[in-house]
Amino acid sequence: MAKSIPILRILSFILCLLGASNFVLAQNSISGNIVDTDTNEPLVGVSIIIKGTVAGTITDASGNFTLNSKTTPPFTLVISSIGYQTQEVLFDGSNNSLSISLSEQTITGQEVVVSASKVEESILESPVTIEKMDLLAIRNSPSSNFYEALQNIKGVDMNTQSINFQAPNTRGFGGNANFRMLQLIDGVDNQGPGLAFSPGNLIGISEIDVESVELLPGASSVLYGPGAINGTLLINSKNPFQYQGFSGYAKVGVMHINSNAAPTSPMYDVGFRYAKAFNDRFAFKVNVGFVQALDWHAADYRNRATVNGAQFGTDETNQRN
Repeated sequence: MAKSIPILRILSFILCLLGASNFVLAQNSISGNIVDTDTNEPLVGVSIIIKGTVAGTITDASGNFTLNSKTTPPFTLVISSIGYQTQEVLFDGSNNSLSISLSEQTITGQEVVVSASKVEESILESPVTIEKMDLLAIRNSPSSNFYEALQNIKGVDMNTQSINFQAPNTRGFGGNANFRMLQLIDGVDNQGPGLAFSPGNLIGISEIDVESVELLPGASSVLYGPGAINGTLLINSKNPFQYQGFSGYAKVGVMHINSNAAPTSPMYDVGFRYAKAFNDRFAFKVNVGFVQALDWHAADYRNRATVNGAQFGTDETNQRN
């Protein structure tokens, strides 16, 4: 009895092999060739799929194909290709070699008009006028910095107090600072503490990190509240996920040429930026900027006050009083 156990195991193993061979033999192998009906040339890349399944294949460079399937006949083969009419062929298992021809199909599509605009659609749909300086315009500007380049925008006057303190004016208010003009950097109000206005770009953003500047040169209180009655300036910084790596710039200029107030002096403006994204959720950026220049000097001490329309004190007797 003990000797019969190995024999039973061998018989079971043989039966399993026979069952596996029958399973393999149960697969249907379909082959064929697909050509063009008019030219009789073989078609490459034609899709052959068993209808209702994901099993399929494509033709090779000679238009031949081979499809192995466990599906029991009869079933339908769907033959399709771009520019040709789709065919459905019934396979009943009697002939494993198929010869199929496809006819060209003409499809009339609807006319499509493609147009482009240099202005973003969001700007066109805005209820107020928006003047925009993009990254390319900032880079090509001949001004000493991007903030000074705002005076090149239509309808903008710039009140310059110093090289780092400039106030854009869009509604005819000629003060030293525009108290009713809102300035936002990435949506954050840029007003100076205790000043109730934005001191230009004195406590703003480094030029190397500026992606775009949008100026609303009129009253924009509807969009940004009562603080934007004289206009709104939107400064957008570079996204560290999109602008990665190390970048830098250096500018050199000359100030006080042919001036009696101060000798000719150089101006230096250097900036560096590094950004790194670790994944699609976490990134960081670091900006370093350095500006050095000898600003203007108040060298005219003449008294320009007027009394009853008569100017006095224009001589040099009391210049410093």
